[in-house]
Amino acid sequence: MQKIKRVAVLFITVFVCVASSEVRALNIQSSHPNPGQTGTFNVFGSRTEPARGFGFSATTQYEKDPLEFRNFTTGAQVRYIMDWMETTDVLAEYGFTNWATVGVDIPFSFVRYALPTNMNIRESHTSLGDITAYGKFAILHPDKYPIGFSIMPFVAAPTGSTTHFTGDHGTGWGAKLLADKEFDGGYFGVNLGYKARTRSDTVQAVGSTQSLTVDDEFVYGVGGGMDIVKKKLRVFTELIGSTAAADFAKHSQTSPMEVNGGFEIGAMKNAMKVTLGAGSGLNGGYSAPRFRVFGGLTYHWQIKPAAKRIELAKAEPAQEEVIDTIILDGIHFSYDKYTILPDSKHILDENFLKLQKYPKEHFRVIGHTDSRGSHQYNQVLSENRAKSVVDYFIKKGIAPNRLQWEGRGKREPVAPNNSESNMWLNRRAVEVQVLR
Repeated sequence: MQKIKRVAVLFITVFVCVASSEVRALNIQSSHPNPGQTGTFNVFGSRTEPARGFGFSATTQYEKDPLEFRNFTTGAQVRYIMDWMETTDVLAEYGFTNWATVGVDIPFSFVRYALPTNMNIRESHTSLGDITAYGKFAILHPDKYPIGFSIMPFVAAPTGSTTHFTGDHGTGWGAKLLADKEFDGGYFGVNLGYKARTRSDTVQAVGSTQSLTVDDEFVYGVGGGMDIVKKKLRVFTELIGSTAAADFAKHSQTSPMEVNGGFEIGAMKNAMKVTLGAGSGLNGGYSAPRFRVFGGLTYHWQIKPAAKRIELAKAEPAQEEVIDTIILDGIHFSYDKYTILPDSKHILDENFLKLQKYPKEHFRVIGHTDSRGSHQYNQVLSENRAKSVVDYFIKKGIAPNRLQWEGRGKREPVAPNNSESNMWLNRRAVEVQVLR
């Protein structure tokens, strides 16, 4: 805990120091790639990283004409400011618990633009963008509820260039609400949020009466995907945008929108994901390019502590005849846990009545896990889950010497481990064998 506090204090100090520096720029980097396990390219999923889980992502985007002026009345183009922009984002996430994740986005940009003071002169420049730190805190975890819902606060330090349109005038901060639904072979999600700025930014080209001012704004995103080949290939689409808070949706220049689509290719049992896609702005203004192409690679892994068996030696399997098998349909556990969830206990109570029909027989409870983690780790976890059911039956009155348990790890799934809903089914203590 002390280590976490020291890291948090250092992190905040860096952002406060950077935020105190004077910069002057209009940030057109509206695309913030999503390094999470679910979601689309720019629409974040509510799912947090598992405890001690890491996510790493590197993405590259090319935008054509991402900054231009348009006449508010006719919609005709007035001025091109930026010819193109290439941005590479390096992102990382870490799960402190199964319900809380922190992350950081570090963008680097290469731009070509016209000087607002002399539109005939065009320059190229490489610069760091605004570094954004964020947290993601699950309110409704998708492993436990039909939908996922999280809150995602963020702060952006003005580390971008002062004159090359890759950074805000000052510190930005805000929060997004993330809601989504994961289903077998697909995903749908919505992001709604607000971004505040310490100072507004205005750009006006020489010889033009048109100007562009960016201040506090609402941000949003809607996206979804569907598997074409399970666990291997998914197609997705998304709509992202923002609108100025001061004059809500009054001008298209301050309400940019764009639509993107592409493919996600899964590899290494879905630990690695390759994303490829393209999109286009739907109106003029800033950060809505004529077209955008993008690609990225994301990798997730988890550091698991050594598994510990529950105290009390596991009973050796008895050489007895199985005369009946009782399926404990609906007994589930949280991810990486062996505590029986409260909504499963009424099922155990119902099955306890069935066991009372065998007053002299012995019983063997068999536990299972989903596919994540090593065979050794899941073997111990499945044993612990079976032992939890045994303990419950002992409390209900069955003599301990009539009960034994066994774990079968991830070797016997009841459904393919290709979605969260299927993995939920595989985290189970699935049967009680009646022995004579």
